[in-house]
Amino acid sequence: MERGIATSTKPENSSAENTENTEPTDKTGQPPSHFVVWLWIQARRIVIFVIGSTVVLIGIAMIVLPGPAFIVIPLGLAILATEFLWAKKWLAYAQDHLKNLATQIAKTSTLSPQPPAAKQSRRGTAPGYPRRQPVEEADADWSRPLPGYAPPEFTSPKVFQNAGVWADPADITQVTRKLLTRTPSGDIPVSLDPHGFPLNPLGRTGLRGRGLLGKWGRNQAGDPLVTRFDPVTGRLQVLVIERSDSGRLALPGGMVDEGEAITTTVSRELAEETGAHIRFEETQILFAGVVDDPRNTDHAWMETTVLHQHLTADQSQALALQAGDDAKSVHWMEINPTNLAALYASHADFVRLAVRKLQGHPQLKQTIPELIGVKLVSSRTERD
Repeated sequence: MERGIATSTKPENSSAENTENTEPTDKTGQPPSHFVVWLWIQARRIVIFVIGSTVVLIGIAMIVLPGPAFIVIPLGLAILATEFLWAKKWLAYAQDHLKNLATQIAKTSTLSPQPPAAKQSRRGTAPGYPRRQPVEEADADWSRPLPGYAPPEFTSPKVFQNAGVWADPADITQVTRKLLTRTPSGDIPVSLDPHGFPLNPLGRTGLRGRGLLGKWGRNQAGDPLVTRFDPVTGRLQVLVIERSDSGRLALPGGMVDEGEAITTTVSRELAEETGAHIRFEETQILFAGVVDDPRNTDHAWMETTVLHQHLTADQSQALALQAGDDAKSVHWMEINPTNLAALYASHADFVRLAVRKLQGHPQLKQTIPELIGVKLVSSRTERD
């Protein structure tokens, strides 16, 4: 034990030895090896600052010049954030801003989609309709002169017979401007030709008159879109009917009665055509606007408001489905590209919007292309 104490009591000599073995220092007071590390760190920070700042400046320039500024600016900040705390804060701010922007785009595109291409309005046929005058898409716009445009005129006798009931008078001068501008959300003006006839906002259709539609101008409808997951397969389904007039599969729905709330219309039509009783008062609007419909003419067209309700397993099992009114049959249809192609008018587009709304649902096991045959990107759709 004494030997151990003697061994440990040698600090005086050890201090002198440490002084003799100390490494020479540079101007910074640090050993040369530490100075090299310090110099490397400073050089690295300078290089990162130059590269990151250059990328950010390029991104800022792309705000006014062609280029993906929303990608380049965060990229530059990400480079700077590897060394600078202030850049990390700016990067987090940019990421939050982009997320909020993406959310707003998604809401806008869902609630206010672009008008549909009018393929059925110009090429489609409805019961009793004459052959339309051919109209190329490039010539559809009313502002574009089209010499020789003299389409046939057709209004169903059924429409004339119900004037004053659910149809407007034949004489356009008896229809006030207020009636021509009616919508569930208020009065929205429509364009008129020199004779006072309303002009279809989708452009020329190759047919004058009202066809099977009762109202001059807008004919307002309401469509309930009801979805569920199949209790056996777990695949997404939509409730559809078989129309008695054309035999086509379609969403339930019908015309808005004078002064009727759209939620009342949707609930009433669903009950009349499918036997299902569902309330839509708390449901958000999925779509509201012009519909590409084969019944459309130059002076009468369909507009609709679509309300979407997704049911739980218990809610869907509680429905007592029974076809009625304008429906020959009613059933749940699996959502896939083949079935969507068979739907009436613009109904496939409405289902695609509902699928988009359900993205992220824990029970949604299928991919977007598998469900609807398109990839949804921000506010537009891209077909595979």
